[in-house]
Amino acid sequence: MNQNVVDYLQENKGKFSQEVLISALQKANYSRLDIEAGIQVVYAELAVPIPQSSMSSSFWNFKSKKIYTKASEKFGDFFLGLVSPVVLWLIALVIPIVGHLIWFGFAIFAAIYLFNRRRFISYGLILNFIGIPVFAGFTILMLVNGF
Repeated sequence: MNQNVVDYLQENKGKFSQEVLISALQKANYSRLDIEAGIQVVYAELAVPIPQSSMSSSFWNFKSKKIYTKASEKFGDFFLGLVSPVVLWLIALVIPIVGHLIWFGFAIFAAIYLFNRRRFISYGLILNFIGIPVFAGFTILMLVNGF
């Protein structure tokens, strides 16, 4: 059970109908199970059925906060954050200097924007910023010292 869902329902129970509150929680991408559990706690029953089709969240939805329900979703987002800068870097190679500045600015913006929405994409981006220079420095150190 998600405490944010319960708090939201309790605060707005007298102001809006149950259908409106469910719709707002669905738009915020809370899971169907969290919404049902919250309604059971606040209303002591599930009075309004929640349609399954409206609860499906798109992988490409970057506006709403993602609620991870499986480890594979976390891995998928982390992998996207890890690989996407490499692909964008290859595109940036076509435009000398300006392409790299655009790439760097976009990557920084994406890491900050996605941190509270799709945290694992942000973790992948941050690992790129930290991991690549560390790996390059380690490789140079090994080459200079002769392994």
